[in-house]
Amino acid sequence: MTETEIAMWLSVTSASIAAISFLRDHLATRNERETEQRGSVDKGLIALREAASHTERYIDSRREGAERNTKIELELENLWYAVYVAMRNINEPLARRFRLKAGYWRDPEQWSEQTVTEAGIGLKRIVLEADFLLHQVG
Repeated sequence: MTETEIAMWLSVTSASIAAISFLRDHLATRNERETEQRGSVDKGLIALREAASHTERYIDSRREGAERNTKIELELENLWYAVYVAMRNINEPLARRFRLKAGYWRDPEQWSEQTVTEAGIGLKRIVLEADFLLHQVG
């Protein structure tokens, strides 16, 4: 083999190694992003389930005749705000609705059923939409 051929093979080998390194790094970065996104989706689902289950329990207790409990309502406001925070990097429009849901619990008597419906923050609706979205993304 001549020096020119050796130089050409070394050049091709060097370029191949660089391309393989680039692809490996690109795939590693992509896998990290996918893992991070899955983690965000999981956090969103966990926060959503917690807020929804606490909300359902409180609503059920009110239907059964329990008095309004502002301490629980403050907890619900915080839980729904946590859902907003978990979701804001996944789907901003839906996350804004979770922020509204948190605001609802600040003083639920200020919201009519029509306003809740128009804002798209009814419990069943918002949970179903978020579940669907999170399972599509994750």
